[in-house]
Amino acid sequence: MYKAKERYSQLMSGRTQFLDTAVECSELTLPYLVTRDENFKGKRTLLQPYQSVGAKAVVTLAAKLMLAILPPQTASSNYR
Repeated sequence: MYKAKERYSQLMSGRTQFLDTAVECSELTLPYLVTRDENFKGKRTLLQPYQSVGAKAVVTLAAKLMLAILPPQTASSNYR
């Protein structure tokens, strides 16, 4: 019967190439998702990425512009 640490060490060589590829891809996109085992020390929390801030700003500005151009209280027949 293997202990978990021993079994992990035995299987580590088989997963190293896949982990290296995943780390390289993660560094280009979301670096906090996949890190090397040496970087992990205990429990950690994932940070909120700020990639969606620009999209939310565009949607908000578009909605405000739409309300300014076509106010909801007016009838559409006034714009003919």
